[in-house]
Amino acid sequence: MRMYTDELKTRCFINAQQKIAVIRCVDRSFLAYVEQFSRGYAQALTDAGILSFEQLDTLHALVDEAVELRKRML
Repeated sequence: MRMYTDELKTRCFINAQQKIAVIRCVDRSFLAYVEQFSRGYAQALTDAGILSFEQLDTLHALVDEAVELRKRML
């Protein structure tokens, strides 16, 4: 198993949060696509061993929150 530095793990977690933040400004036609991309990106980082399952749960909660907020705004 590959070992990742704490710095890389932190940067990847922040990058995933930034991808989730995009959900709050996309058009309705792209909402489902961006949601699935964000979830897939977080899952891929977890599968690679970069993020923990707790971080994955946190990111999924952020996605849910961002999607609900965007739906209310549209």
